[in-house]
Amino acid sequence: MMLLNIITSIHLIVFFSLLFFRKQNPLPNKILGLLLLNPAVNFISNVNILAGNLEHAPYIFFFAQATAGLFAPLVYIYVRLMIGKKLNFLQPIFLSTFIFLLAVICFTIEYAFLLSPDEQGLYLQGILHGPYPVQMELVNAIFILAQQLYFTVAAIQIYKYKQSLSNILSSFEKTKLRYISRFIALIWLLNLIAIVTYATLPATLVEYIVLPCVMTVICFFILYFSFHHNSIFTTDTYRAFLSDSEKAAHSATLPPPPVETTAPGTVAEGSIEQTASLILQFLEEKEPFANPDISLSMLSSRMQLPESRVSLAINKGLNKTFYDLINEARIRKAQRLLMERKELSVEGVAYESGFNSRASFYRAYKKYTGKTPSQFLSGSSAS
Repeated sequence: MMLLNIITSIHLIVFFSLLFFRKQNPLPNKILGLLLLNPAVNFISNVNILAGNLEHAPYIFFFAQATAGLFAPLVYIYVRLMIGKKLNFLQPIFLSTFIFLLAVICFTIEYAFLLSPDEQGLYLQGILHGPYPVQMELVNAIFILAQQLYFTVAAIQIYKYKQSLSNILSSFEKTKLRYISRFIALIWLLNLIAIVTYATLPATLVEYIVLPCVMTVICFFILYFSFHHNSIFTTDTYRAFLSDSEKAAHSATLPPPPVETTAPGTVAEGSIEQTASLILQFLEEKEPFANPDISLSMLSSRMQLPESRVSLAINKGLNKTFYDLINEARIRKAQRLLMERKELSVEGVAYESGFNSRASFYRAYKKYTGKTPSQFLSGSSAS
C-alpha cells in the first residue's frame, strides 16, 4: 500500500510540474496542473500514515483532508475554461465546498482541543487500522457527494454547450469538446465507483488502495487525451480558442439567415463544393498550415470568408474535420520535403510542415500514411 501511494504521488507531482511550469502557459493548463497536484497531497498524507508517523504529525492528515475538498471545484473550473465560459465564484455550487471545509475545520478543532490524549490515540488508530472515526466518515460522505454534484453540474453544462452550439462550432472547438466530454465522463464514473467502494469496503482500504488506483487512471487519461486532442494550450492558441468560442456563442444568438430561393444549378446550390475547392487551392498555394497554431478562425480570416461557411465546407463538402484537413496537408508537404530537401533532418521537415514536435509529426504521419517517415524514405530509395 505504501509503495502504491508513493508512486502515485510522484506521478502526480511530475505531471503537475509539466503542466504548470510550461512557457506561455494559459490558465487552463495551470488549473489542470493544480488538479493533479491536489490529490498528491492526500497520498503524501497516506505515506505519512503508513510509515507510522501519524501520531507525531497528525495535522498533515487534517490538512490533506481540507485540500481534498478543492479537487472538485478545480475540475469544475477547468471544465468551464475548456468550454470558453467565464468564472463566477459566487455560484451556489461553491457552497458545498464551504460546508466541507467548515466540517474539516470543526473536526480538527475537536481533535486538538476537545479530545483527551487517550481519545486522540484511539482516533488515530482508527484512521490507520479502522474502524474509521465517525467524524472522518462524515467528512468523506460530504466530500464524495459534493464531488458528484460538481461533476454532474459540469457534465450538464458541457451538454447544454454542445446542444446550443453544435451546428456552429469550429472543428478545433469540437475537438476540445470531445476531450472535455470524455474527461468529465471518466471523472464522473470513477467518482461513482468511489461512492460504491466507500459504501461497501472499509474506508482504510478505499483511502490507501482504491483512490490511488483511481487517480492513476485519471492522470494517465489526462496525459494521453489532452495531448492527443491538442488540449494543452499556449497563450496564443488559448486566446484564439476563446475568440472562436465567443464568435460561436454570438452566432448562436443571431436569427437564422433567410432561406435562399436561388434556382437549381446556380452558384448558391454548389457553394459548399465551390468553397471546399477554394479551401484546397488556398492550402496548396498559401500553405497556412505551416503555422503550428493555425485555427479555423485564422484560416477563414486569411481567406476572407465567413467562418461558418468555411467550417461547413470542410465538414460537409470535404467530409473531414479541420484537424484532419490541416494534418493531411502538412503530411503532403512533409513527403515533398523528404524527397526534395535531403539536407533537412526529420525534425526540420516536421517544423517546416507545421508540426510543433517530432512526436506529433510521427503520430500524424503514421496515422495518415500507415508508415513512418523512415519507412517512406526507405521505400522511395528502393524504387
